[in-house]
Parts: sequence; C-alpha cells; structure tokens
Amino acid sequence: MYKGKRIIAIIPARAGSVRIPGKNIKHLAGKPLIQYTLEQAEACEEIDAILVSSDSDEILRIASHYKCLLHKRPAELAQHDTPTIEVIEYEVKRLEQEKANYDIIMLLQPTSPFRSAGIIRKSIYTIVDENIDSVQTVSESDQQPYHMFAENDGKLEFVDEKSFRNKSQRKKFYIINGAVYAATRQTIAQQTLYGAKNRPIIMNKDESLDIDTMDDWKKAERLIIEKNMYASKELAIADKVISESSPIFIIAEAGVNHNGDINLAKKLIDAASTAKADAVKFQTFNALTGTSSSAKKVAYQKEGEEDISTYRDMLSKLQFPEAQWKELAQYAREKGILFMSTASDHESLEIVRRLNVPAYKIGSGHITNLPLLKETARDNKPIIMSVGMAKYEEIDDAVGIVKSMGNEKIVLLQCVSAYPTRPEDANVRMVSALKERYPFHIGYSDHTLGHEAIYAAVALGARVIEKHLTLDKNMPGPDHKASFEPAEFKDLIEKIRTIEKTLGDGVKKITQEEELLRKQVRRSVVAHAYIPKGTIITADMLRLKKPETGILPKYYWNVLGKKAARDIQEDTSLQWEDVDA
Repeated sequence: MYKGKRIIAIIPARAGSVRIPGKNIKHLAGKPLIQYTLEQAEACEEIDAILVSSDSDEILRIASHYKCLLHKRPAELAQHDTPTIEVIEYEVKRLEQEKANYDIIMLLQPTSPFRSAGIIRKSIYTIVDENIDSVQTVSESDQQPYHMFAENDGKLEFVDEKSFRNKSQRKKFYIINGAVYAATRQTIAQQTLYGAKNRPIIMNKDESLDIDTMDDWKKAERLIIEKNMYASKELAIADKVISESSPIFIIAEAGVNHNGDINLAKKLIDAASTAKADAVKFQTFNALTGTSSSAKKVAYQKEGEEDISTYRDMLSKLQFPEAQWKELAQYAREKGILFMSTASDHESLEIVRRLNVPAYKIGSGHITNLPLLKETARDNKPIIMSVGMAKYEEIDDAVGIVKSMGNEKIVLLQCVSAYPTRPEDANVRMVSALKERYPFHIGYSDHTLGHEAIYAAVALGARVIEKHLTLDKNMPGPDHKASFEPAEFKDLIEKIRTIEKTLGDGVKKITQEEELLRKQVRRSVVAHAYIPKGTIITADMLRLKKPETGILPKYYWNVLGKKAARDIQEDTSLQWEDVDA
C-alpha cells in the first residue's frame, strides 16, 4: 500500500503466441520470460497484490513459486485478439465479488523483461502523488514525423516543413512501450487504461524492449549477455580492482575541506591513509575560467559564513596552483594511497591529466557538461560519475558521450546533492535501480550525517563508496558539516569491511560449525515406548526427538503402518533395519 491506496499488479499471460510459440515460458538467459516480471513486481512492496491471469497450467505453476494470486481465466478471454482491457476489467470485477477491492490497477505485461522495479515504483508514485487518472511508460521514437511526407493529389507534402528545415523547432516524440500501465479503478470502469489526467513515464530504449518477434528475442539475449559480461568484468584502478567479488573501493572525498591550506590537505591525505581508504580525492578548478561573476552561493555554502563574498570569491580561496597539486599527488603516493581530483573545467582537466591520476571522478554538477565528459573520456581511464540532480535522460546522455569515445570503463554513483542529505531523501534503493538499468558497476556517494545509508548501499551491492572527510566538522567552509572526522571515517571503513564479510557469496552452504551442530539439534524418529517385533507401528508409539541419529522426520509417514522388524527399545532412534519393508 502506498499512501493509503490499495494497489494490484495484474500480469496477463496466455499460453499461445503467434510469432514465438510458448513465449511466456520460453527460457531467456536460463529462466522463463514471465519470471522477470514476477521478480520485478515482487520487489515492489508498495504493491498489495500480484495476480497472474492465464489459461496455462504451466504458467500458473511457475507463478505459484511467487507471492501472487493465481487465476485460470476462461478460454474466450485468452485468444490472440482478446483486448487486454477486457481481461483487466474481468479480473478486477471477479476480485470485487470476492470483496477484494483495489484503488490502483497496474498492468505488467510479461514481455518486458528489462523494466525495473524502480520504474514500477515511479509509476505508482506518479499516479498517487499527482492524483491523476493514469500513467504509462513510453520511449523516444526512432521515427520523427518531421521526416515524413503525406500524399496529396499525387504529390508529397511535408507533415511540418518548418520543423523539417529547422531542427531547433522539433519536439521529441514518444511511443508507448507496454512495460507499465497504471490506472485508477474509476478509469478501468470506463474500459480504458487512459484517463483524462494522464502522465508518461519515460524509459530508455533498451529497458523498453517488448518481446514480440524472434528478432526482439535475439536482441534481448544480446542485451543480457552484454550486461552479464560487464557485471563479471574487473575494472582496474591502478592496483585496485572493482568487481562483484572484490573489496569495495572506498574514496575519501577531501574535496575543498583543506580550506586552501596545503598543510591541511596533507593532513587529510594522512587521515585517509590511516583509515585505509583506497583513494583520496580533491577538487581541481579555476574560479575565473569555470565560474561566472554572477554565480551565487547555494544555501548550505552560506551557513557559518560571516562574509558576503560571491561564489567565485569563495572558490578562489580554495584553489591550488599546479605545483601544489603535484606536491599533493606525490605526497599521496608516499603515503600509499591513490590520488584523484575532480576537474571542473578544461583547464583543470589538463592539470589533473598531468598528475597521471588512475581514474577520473565526475561530480554531479558536471554530468551535463558533455564537452568536458567527452574530453575526459579520451584517455580511456575509468570514469566514476555521480548522478545527483540528474534525470535518467541526462545520465543516458553522459554515458552515451563517454561510450562514443570507445570508453566503457564507467562506474555510476547514486548521489543526492543536498548537504547534508536527509535520511528520507537518500533513496539508497537507486543503487539497485541503477544496477538494473545500466551494465556498469554501481556505487554510492553519501552526504547524510550518519552511517546507515552507506551500510544500506553496501548491502544492496554498491561496489564504490564515497564519503567526505574533514579534520574538524566545526571548521569554516562549505562541506565540513556533512563530512566525517578521521576517527569516524576509520570506523566507517572497518564496519564496511565487516559487512562485506557478512554478505558472503550468496551460495547456500553449511559451515563447519553448523555441520557439528546439526546432528545435535535436529530430530529423528524415536520409539516413544517399547515396540515388540511384528507390531504395527502407530503414531502414539513414536515421537520426533533430538539428536539426528536415525530415520529422518520427513520419512515419519513412511514408518506409520509398517511392522517392527525386530524389538525396538523405548527412547531409541529408529533405523530402517527396525522397520519391515
């Protein structure tokens, strides 16, 4: 339930398919196609019920392994030309007859394996928060109407000649991709999925793939292979490795917490090294070339400041000349920690480039600076990119420009650009959403005041963690309050390493300690009384007792009704030799 609204997701899945026989149960990368949708829906706790409506016993059997309602619908509602709205309306009315009423009805078609749980949630939040009638997912169309012509009296005419000739006047056009529909009960009652108040949810083209033909199926297989190949890839940053099985790469974000003092910067490097961070990162910029005189400080940068200087004035006090950057990079090498710095403009990028950093960090404020991203990607070094303030379309653009340079060494960091970030705004689940959407390693850059969001991100699979480091939270400057002091940072890393151990490898196995314990704490079938040879064994003669030294409890019913093959003493574990075959 979300904000008092009862929500049901209906998955209509027919046995038949015109173009791909048995499509919904055909295995895609090792599992039935419908399983992808079941997993996505089950991951959304906002959904109160999931209903699989099918004419297929096999589909219903597969769905029975999930927390969902099952209904075998009539054959007349399972034809290839049966309108989906008729199936939805039928199922909703049937449930209402059983006193199960829902406010929001979602349609999740099983042919969209790449939709994410995050997109489903976004659809729910949009229809409820905006109090509208319906939402549906869309993707940008490959075909623009501006490129099309209409026939008129034997001649071709522009659909829109003005926009055809002037790109700046063209709008983007979208098509419904069929991944998610959500509508109020009142809208469904009008036999439609589209209400008067309607909103689109934009998805990228790959996650929008709706499998209808064998060409679609082959594309889906290629996408999964690509994603799985990257997930198993190791991304090297100097002598460190980022992968699903390697230790989490931890960045101590020194940023501008040196307050323009190189000695403080060196102490920050000391603190990061002592805490055993993998890298220490600063920010390299030129206040004059990267910031206009009209730029203003944001709210958090004004806190604790007595002067009324401009944003550019503030930055000018926090920058170092190239010689000092070289000194700091060398100092970090001596301390055994990787040195990194975010470049804020092309001039700064050249400085950072000459420092020979092992990877580039792109801050949230630069994700739309495509010219800078393109130049950064040219070196083919790993690029760690924070996605604070960014829409999916902007992340797609940033990823696209980096990949266009032949560089796919990308790590995306979930980030909220608020200093500090309130716990309720951290949205750590985006770590999972980004993992579902992009074939890259995903991490988390934290600006909350506590540790909890970071631990949650680690549990969700973040492979990179970034956190601000300061020598003293009470120092003047824009970022100190949302930073950790040295002792706190050291404790954070120690706990992350402990959490990594507790997460394990996800393979179910029995530990040595469990192997020793299981025989003692598990039960076996035991004679509750003396059972003479030839006696028919009944339930009152048996008990299930520790330890596990005889017939296992799962065979209890196999013993009942059998004859005792020999005298069985009271309180002894039964062996198969005690029971007549």
